[in-house]
Amino acid sequence: MDTAMEIETDTVVAMDTTPDSDIDVNMLAETTQIAHIAPITTMPLTILEYIWGFLPIRTIMGRCVVVSRKWSRSKARWTKLIVTSQPHTQHLRTILDRSITKSIHHLELSRHTTDQMLECLDMVGESRYLGLKCHYLTDQGIARIVSLTNLRFLVLDCCKHITNHGYVVIGFLEQLHTLCVRDGEMLTDHIVQGFVQMKQLRLLDLCNCPRITDRGFEHIGSHPRLIGLLVRRSGQITDQALKYIGSIRQLKDLVLNNCGQITDHGIASLRHTGQLRYLGLSMCRGLTNQALVRIGSFVRLNRLNLAQCTQLTDQGLACLRTLVDLRELFVNGCCGLTDQGIAHLGTLQRLQRLDLHGCDQITDHGTAHLATLVSLVNLNLSYCSRLTDQSVANISVLKKMQHINMSGCAITDLGLGYFGTMSRLVVISLLRCAITDLGLAHLGTLVRLEGLYIFRCESITAHGIRMLGHLKRLKIYY
Repeated sequence: MDTAMEIETDTVVAMDTTPDSDIDVNMLAETTQIAHIAPITTMPLTILEYIWGFLPIRTIMGRCVVVSRKWSRSKARWTKLIVTSQPHTQHLRTILDRSITKSIHHLELSRHTTDQMLECLDMVGESRYLGLKCHYLTDQGIARIVSLTNLRFLVLDCCKHITNHGYVVIGFLEQLHTLCVRDGEMLTDHIVQGFVQMKQLRLLDLCNCPRITDRGFEHIGSHPRLIGLLVRRSGQITDQALKYIGSIRQLKDLVLNNCGQITDHGIASLRHTGQLRYLGLSMCRGLTNQALVRIGSFVRLNRLNLAQCTQLTDQGLACLRTLVDLRELFVNGCCGLTDQGIAHLGTLQRLQRLDLHGCDQITDHGTAHLATLVSLVNLNLSYCSRLTDQSVANISVLKKMQHINMSGCAITDLGLGYFGTMSRLVVISLLRCAITDLGLAHLGTLVRLEGLYIFRCESITAHGIRMLGHLKRLKIYY
């Protein structure tokens, strides 16, 4: 509050020291007044409430309220309230008492939230976003959210003690259009079917809910508004669920990461999902090149995640050449890819992010094909162990590049010289590379560089680090 105290004792002088030729200077001297701004403690409450809305809880509760009697009765117009400490019920109520609660539209409570603390929810009845860390919450606490009739977003994280009796109250939130349930160990198909009946729902995110099976999505195809479905780490989801999901014509985001029973047949069932923009299938290790034949028909895709789909080969990547609107592609951990597969990516002119981490059959010849990806901003080639300084030379023509990761590659000081020509670089990662202080000097021209990661680069010394001291934005991790 030091700044506020300085403002309180400050004054502003409004004077024009340059006389105008049309004005009598003597008269100006007689009539000019020094304008004095009143102390901030006399500021109207509406303005004070607005200013307090930009200050953190700790500052308001611990320092502002002791300035004057008027301030001790004032409230903050917070619109977004995030409580990360370990407040007890009375402390939370005190915080809300210090707020203009009708203006709070976004409320997040930490993992120490208890059932008793949620008794305060009736004070924020206008809230549209509620995020809860549910480590200690039970059905009794979750039942309190039914009072938030205007709620649009609900995020429940670590729901280990919540049962179907608790989840059922979510169905009464008629305005809800985004629902996220993570680590819902007791969430069953019966409740998921209830979620599907919520007509305003547009995004459903169910992560690590092990009891969910195909049956939970049996009627999802008829949902009129759902555009996003994220079902991650659900081991009982099979191709049958994709048959139901494949009927959602308006679906734009579909994420099925780490659903290990999904196969090519399931992907082929996505018959009516031509509107897809984002498809996540990482760690679906049952997928083969045949799945990419179907994925290649989703011509509106702009983000595709195939990480750790270990059966994919160069032939499969050839099917992606039709995805001309693709912005992000993740094929990290697909160890069957070679230079020939990388050549198929050369047609993706709008690609901005490419992750090839761990694709250790790619060589310098393969990275030569990346030179045509003129929109590329973020490139991960880490632990592609056959890559050398020549690969850095190949990609140095990509002038929009901002983030590059070549950790675990055979990069030397010569390669750092090529990095020095990429003027827009913001982050460089070169863990376990054979670079020296001499090579670091080449990075001295990268005035936008903010992060340099050089862990386990054994030849780097403090002297080399000091050579980059003039780069004021730079943080070096070594």
